[in-house]
Amino acid sequence: KSDQETRTNAIQLTTGVPGVPIRFDNNTIVPIPDASAQGASSTIIVTNVTGAIGKVVVSLHLTHTFDGDLRLQLIGPDGTTVLLSGNNGGAGDNYGSSCSPDGNRTTFDDTGTNSLGGGMPPFAGTFKPDQPLSVFVGKSGGGANGTWQLHVIDDFLIDTGSIQCWSLFLSPSTCTPGDGECPGVDLT
Repeated sequence: KSDQETRTNAIQLTTGVPGVPIRFDNNTIVPIPDASAQGASSTIIVTNVTGAIGKVVVSLHLTHTFDGDLRLQLIGPDGTTVLLSGNNGGAGDNYGSSCSPDGNRTTFDDTGTNSLGGGMPPFAGTFKPDQPLSVFVGKSGGGANGTWQLHVIDDFLIDTGSIQCWSLFLSPSTCTPGDGECPGVDLT
């Protein structure tokens, strides 16, 4: 009789650091349907990302007369969905104050120190998304290249608005000599 047993534990370690971000833009105005579960989608086609994603940042400006009605989502090419903002802002207006310069937009970054729940519209500056964008880290191939969507749903009647512009910043994972393995960096 033995009191010993064998176990296997899988551990995933993220290696590498985010490289220089690649910027993708959409400046086409898209109306947000009032009280529609279908919502509105604005798309960006991403190509030529040859390695794994190391970081994702989203920057946007949208107009709306009651921010608390809105749910903002980022949807990756493989269907991965992140809630950027869920019904934040109460009766305040807009996300960001203009498309340019970027500092006038609402920027979602996992390293943001402010949450939208503690902010006031128009939320100009950098904020932590309601769900982490880090779920995209390590994605490559069809998980990085393809159609990305900014999807906005207006949950309640009366107030309306539109997506004015948005940008997607994808930073590839990069490795420095001596760091050991850096999975995904050499994927094509």
